[in-house]
Amino acid sequence: MSRQSDPVVRSNPIRACNSKVLASLHRSFKAVSFCSHKILLSPQPPEKRIAKRFRGSNEWQVGDLVAHQLLSGRLVILRVIGHHTDRGGRSPVCEFLDWVGTEVPDNRRLRPLSILKSNDVPSVSQFVIGRTSAKERPDKRLLHLGTNLNPEQQSGQYSVVLWRRFDRLLKENYGLQ
Repeated sequence: MSRQSDPVVRSNPIRACNSKVLASLHRSFKAVSFCSHKILLSPQPPEKRIAKRFRGSNEWQVGDLVAHQLLSGRLVILRVIGHHTDRGGRSPVCEFLDWVGTEVPDNRRLRPLSILKSNDVPSVSQFVIGRTSAKERPDKRLLHLGTNLNPEQQSGQYSVVLWRRFDRLLKENYGLQ
């Protein structure tokens, strides 16, 4: 005989339930009902300010050279080879030139420089440098060289790094400090 056809269940389904389960459900309902009632009658919380989404921008052009000062004070040179655009804004796709020094070389010494590849396997030679806030880019450690050299490679298959982790990338993947 099924439970639905049981005469006790059909005549009084509540009595047929396990009294412990019923008591537990009743206590839960009362607790939820009390909390809901309390919340509904309480004053509204103060308005919360929702921050606008940061949209990064980048004024560097393809081929521009930018010197980045390492934490040690030495300089490395980045060349912009493209841009990546998404909901977070526009970020440069860069490659490192194989040069480290204390003073930026002149244009004739910059032209023959090759691309520096990472120590990773497979090696990475291009990366997007993104940011999540306007303050994240270390502008005091960047110097736009005013020189434009044609990139050696097309933008594609790049790694992504945020400015706040850029020094760690240089140290771990390129051995630069």
